[in-house]
Amino acid sequence: MTSVGSKLRRSTTALPPALRLVWDAAGRWTLAWIALLVVQGLLPLATVWLTRSPVDGLVAGIR
Repeated sequence: MTSVGSKLRRSTTALPPALRLVWDAAGRWTLAWIALLVVQGLLPLATVWLTRSPVDGLVAGIR
């Protein structure tokens, strides 16, 4: 039976050449895509931060 580590190693050997190919084909678009992914990842946090004050006000009004 093959170990998980060796399976992972075999499946990730193609990753560096694939990333190099993507970078050579569209380097700036790749950076834009990464930036958009970061923004999309931060949006839920921003939503919680922006709605915290109105929710606190509603809770204070109910009490």
